[in-house]
Amino acid sequence: MKTCDLMFGSLGNGLTVFDRAQRQSGDYKTVAHIDPCGVYKLYCALPADAVSQIKQMARSEGERFAVYWQNVTPARRHHELIECVLNWNQYTEIGCEAILHMNADESLDIYRKFTCENGGYTLPE
Repeated sequence: MKTCDLMFGSLGNGLTVFDRAQRQSGDYKTVAHIDPCGVYKLYCALPADAVSQIKQMARSEGERFAVYWQNVTPARRHHELIECVLNWNQYTEIGCEAILHMNADESLDIYRKFTCENGGYTLPE
């Protein structure tokens, strides 16, 4: 497999990962995305060293997001979960009251779990 020259860029919703060694339609090829909560999605097969770099960046993003998540109000966490992560069935299954009474760590686990489940993302080991 070819070597990659990864570049990480913010396009508004997390980090987009480009391979500067490959071109697609005149731009660097997009090879992965890292959600702000620290989970990632690969768009193509990549060498192990490139995947390792992406996982490391995902862990760093996840650490930053965890600090942010600890410092927002329960109401804000609830809002972000229902607006950005959970679908209606998931929301009603968990329940509004349960979400509002979750501590930051519990709600972050829900955030990451359903971002992975709904968006095809993976938690870095």
